[in-house]
Amino acid sequence: MNRKLLLTLLLVSILTSCTKKPGTLTGNVYWKYNDYVGNKPDASSKVNLYSITDKNITFETSTDVAGNYKIEEIPPGKYLLVIRSGNTTDSPKDHLNNLSNHAIDIKTVFGFDIQTLKKEIKEIDNLEQEYQDVLVSEDKGTYESLTRKIDKYEKIKKEFENKSSNLISKFPSDFKSKIDLYSGYDKSLHFANIEIKEQKTTNENVDFGITYR
Repeated sequence: MNRKLLLTLLLVSILTSCTKKPGTLTGNVYWKYNDYVGNKPDASSKVNLYSITDKNITFETSTDVAGNYKIEEIPPGKYLLVIRSGNTTDSPKDHLNNLSNHAIDIKTVFGFDIQTLKKEIKEIDNLEQEYQDVLVSEDKGTYESLTRKIDKYEKIKKEFENKSSNLISKFPSDFKSKIDLYSGYDKSLHFANIEIKEQKTTNENVDFGITYR
């Protein structure tokens, strides 16, 4: 065997040994129909997996009739998992909370920084806190009657949900299209930071709970 061929085979061997073997992501997605029926599979949920480090690496699938999903041949690394429910809906404030909790990964993957809206989000948070304070208040003198109390917290609830919905409507259209969030009252979303390991199976189950409406 000549020297040139030997060096070529050695290089191929080194490159092959340095290449990490892919992993797998599996999971089950479900929701709660009601207290009597209990959990049901969230069939036709949309499942997207985005690499945190390489924007060219993305995967897409959907859940089957049993709510199961599986993605194979995934290069090892850190990923953002985004699952859009096929059956449940979240309120505008739920969507804002969810996006804020995953702001870093969302900015990295989609380029949208929700923290630039922190002033508006803080105002909405204050309204929600006011709503909670009215809800648990036992000071009957403040509201004169139960009816007035109900009217008060319903008014505040409507205000912070309208503000939340209006804020979501102002998100960049390309970002909304990527996560399928087109209005405040849209399908529930699940975000998760996932690590795929070499030749390992990572499992991520999702409970979307009871739908908002």
